[in-house]
Amino acid sequence: MSKKTNDPDPRELNQFNIDDDDEINFIEILETIWSGRWLIVAVTGLVSILSVFYVLSLTPTYTASVTILPDSDPSGRGRLAGLAAMAGVDIGGEVSDVQLYPDIIKSESVLRDVIYKKYDTGKFDRPVNLIEYWEIEEETPAKEFESVFKRLRENVISVNVSRDTRLITLSVETEEPELSSDIANSIADQLDAYMITKRRTRATEQRDWVERRLKEVESDLEAAEEALRDFRERNVRIADSPRLLLEQQRLMREVEVNNAVFVELKKQYESVRIQEIRDMPVVQVLDYARVPVERSGPQRKRTVILWFFLGAALSVGFVFVRNFVNNSEENKSFFQRITTDVKKDFGFLSKNNNVREADEVVDSKK
Repeated sequence: MSKKTNDPDPRELNQFNIDDDDEINFIEILETIWSGRWLIVAVTGLVSILSVFYVLSLTPTYTASVTILPDSDPSGRGRLAGLAAMAGVDIGGEVSDVQLYPDIIKSESVLRDVIYKKYDTGKFDRPVNLIEYWEIEEETPAKEFESVFKRLRENVISVNVSRDTRLITLSVETEEPELSSDIANSIADQLDAYMITKRRTRATEQRDWVERRLKEVESDLEAAEEALRDFRERNVRIADSPRLLLEQQRLMREVEVNNAVFVELKKQYESVRIQEIRDMPVVQVLDYARVPVERSGPQRKRTVILWFFLGAALSVGFVFVRNFVNNSEENKSFFQRITTDVKKDFGFLSKNNNVREADEVVDSKK
């Protein structure tokens, strides 16, 4: 008979060992952190203090915003696309008319006068333009303009379009609250002026073309009418002549065609004349920018908190790496081998040091 033993199930032992290992590992983690607590506190505190000095050294910025309602005219999309093309903006394929505004606002045609406009600032005791305000000095005026133009597009101006309401929010962020609001309102005014000017220019070009074409068609119509009148005066009886009847129909058809073209051109002429004298803006400014009361940047608290956690994470990671290296014989031997190889590779340095030390000993004995 075989004796029954009360040996525990190995799986249960394995489970118990795993739980014990987990508990031991957790305790070791706490012990490792506690052993390096002063290093963690020192590094985290140093990084936090440096981040405080860093954010205090940053220049505060202020943001002013303008709210714009684009043209709601269904026929405005084609007109706006033409204005965008005049501003040098390629709209590509089918896009919404609202999507064109950010590119037009940041175009050179709109921002040129904004850059050269004089502004009252706290930095200078006289009105200055943006090139003078940011103290841009380049080889040529063209490069100075390009530098400020790039700064406005990339760092100062931001344009957001609401998909639901189609409202456009133009924001300007600078070092002075009054300057931010002045630039934002200036951009809105220049956008309005640009739209009106380009629309009038396009309407004038269309009017000139229609007017020239109208004169040509009017001359052709008069010639066709004269030809029909002369034909009827020369041919009183044409009922018995098929050839004369056919000629009369041809002349009458010529008069009808020229008359139809003349009437249509006359309508277009009156339409473009009305469009030319219209001064209603394509965009409507709902809210002009007001002088911001509170600064918008930098986010000092967020920056300090971010660097605090970053310093804590780096210091804790360093403590674990140091503990891992110091407590593992295998790792110690590995790093010792690396140290030995480095000394071999750079042995000439140690030899030079030994020679230098020997020379110093000889000199001291002398």
